[in-house]
Amino acid sequence: MRQSVTLAILCCGLIGVGCWFGPIDPGVKIGFTSDRDGNEEIFIMNPDGSKQQQLTSTAAPSDEFMPTLSADGLWIAFVSTRNLNEEIYLMYSNGANQTNLTNLSTAEDRHPAFSHDAKKIAFSSNRDGNYEIYVMNRDGSGVTQLTQTSAPVGNWSPAFSPDGTQIAFVTDPNGDNEIYIMDANGKNQTNLTNAPSSNESHPSFSPDGSRIAFDSDRDGNDEVYIMDHTGANQTNLTKHAADDDHPAFSPNGNRIAFRTDRDNQDEIYHGRHGGQPDQPDPPRRHRSLSRVPRLALTRRPRAHSMKATSVTSLR
Repeated sequence: MRQSVTLAILCCGLIGVGCWFGPIDPGVKIGFTSDRDGNEEIFIMNPDGSKQQQLTSTAAPSDEFMPTLSADGLWIAFVSTRNLNEEIYLMYSNGANQTNLTNLSTAEDRHPAFSHDAKKIAFSSNRDGNYEIYVMNRDGSGVTQLTQTSAPVGNWSPAFSPDGTQIAFVTDPNGDNEIYIMDANGKNQTNLTNAPSSNESHPSFSPDGSRIAFDSDRDGNDEVYIMDHTGANQTNLTKHAADDDHPAFSPNGNRIAFRTDRDNQDEIYHGRHGGQPDQPDPPRRHRSLSRVPRLALTRRPRAHSMKATSVTSLR
């Protein structure tokens, strides 16, 4: 069976760090970071790129980035430098009640990720010298360290499995970034990607927990890949000469949003994948995107192709 990815360009002028696809009443939204006003702020928009709404508003040099949405659509955790160092903040999904959760001026805290029930937030911090994975309650209490490595090894970009029993994360024990998985208490850490000559980052679980999307530079530039939650069947989905990274699944699992610079500026795209049923795409202006031949992967169970389309950019 052939697998295809249909892409839609959503908006321009973005720093797509930590984009997410999630439910916010009355519908699904995509969250992202943009520096369109001079410093990085957090926005949400409809999946077609319309109704872009700014949620944070701070003055330079403060930046707000790495947003993540709780599964119930009520909360957004993000990173802010408004206190001159990186802290994890929490707000309602409409931008109200922005609260500093970490309050540790001597460390950098980043990469927040909600558990499925939104009661826990995993994050990375260098409070003990190198970046490690921690977990805390949603109100910032009960901080617990999950990984324990020594510099220069670091651990970052945690992602809870939907059932809350495991956490995927990135680590670099041999100098290259690999995606590992561990139990939610930090035990049984296992290398999923095992690609020693490349860098793999930004894991994102599918809603059913069966697959993990991530980005990899194993083909010479950053591409969005997908694999089984066991690490099997690692597959390049984007196959483009540009850099594609920071993937995030839609709530139904049929689409993946990601950041790309394929039009010479940071943008958010989303793509249908896997030949799964989905709602029809809205009418859009079509154009072809070039495809560049790629090196064969060591694990490729079937042939893959990409069909790309675009809609009008929103500037």
